[in-house]
Amino acid sequence: MRLFSHLSRTPRRVINFGRPLSPLRPADRELPDWMQARVPSIRASLERARALPSGGWYVVDASRRISARPSFYWVDGHEVVAWRSAGRVLLAPNSCPHMGAPLSAGRSERGELVCPWHGLRLGEPGHGQWKLYAAHDDGILRERPACC
Repeated sequence: MRLFSHLSRTPRRVINFGRPLSPLRPADRELPDWMQARVPSIRASLERARALPSGGWYVVDASRRISARPSFYWVDGHEVVAWRSAGRVLLAPNSCPHMGAPLSAGRSERGELVCPWHGLRLGEPGHGQWKLYAAHDDGILRERPACC
């Protein structure tokens, strides 16, 4: 009996599928990045980026999926409720400051969340330690069509 008999066999043929990859161009023949730059386009992109809020933002959901009805999300290990009021996206802690009820199980009326247990209304002014989180709806993230 021979150990590792599979190693003594002739090598297998490699079969490539599809068309071959195009050869890589040598690096010395490529144009430097600064020659490809379009200064007006870069300047316009920079101004758009500077106009947006920056630092520590998380994507919650596609813009059109957030409606007036409160929705539950986990964001960075925290329970968050999101809803829309007057076209703005609002985010806040999901637990009611009174008894800890899940606010995502409640409803929204005139831009305020209504606690499902006791009817406490919570909105922009906050309530004690309960405050809205900063939110920015840039409208860039769109839901993928069902077909794809």
